[in-house]
Amino acid sequence: MKLIFLKNNKSKKALSPIISVVLLILLAAILTGAILSWSKNSVKEKLDTSSESIRRASDLDCINSNFHVESCEIDFFTKDVSLLLINDSSLDYGNLILTVNGLSFEGADEKIFGTFKESINAGESKFLSTSSNFSFKDGNSFDSLDPYNIKNISLVSLTCPNNPIILTSCDVIVD
Repeated sequence: MKLIFLKNNKSKKALSPIISVVLLILLAAILTGAILSWSKNSVKEKLDTSSESIRRASDLDCINSNFHVESCEIDFFTKDVSLLLINDSSLDYGNLILTVNGLSFEGADEKIFGTFKESINAGESKFLSTSSNFSFKDGNSFDSLDPYNIKNISLVSLTCPNNPIILTSCDVIVD
């Protein structure tokens, strides 16, 4: 009888458990990074689409809004501009910027602007005057402005900046 001895073949080496764990963690990190990158791009595209839709809806609200100046008066002596504003829309109009283009008493071009601190809520009518709740920009005032030589007056709201209200004249009050 022959005895056959099996040799223990130790020349083949298996992967160390530590190396296996490191490789699995590395693979998981790469897959996680790929998924996060894809989801980030996907979310960014959806947000861009959503913001564009919101902007278009906002533009439609502005186009369909009914915000106007009912009356405009300028006091000749105090140079106060008074506006009766009517907001028959569903939007709240705030950050109202008033710009007056005209000539000074000396005939020089004047461009004076400022901001009303009050807003006009949906469905509200309000009387606004530059004598109160109004701040001039760049230290301007209406003192040198000739009320009879106003080229135009514009009122812009940051709620709907593409829909300015432009007046070619206001009533001059001499009392």
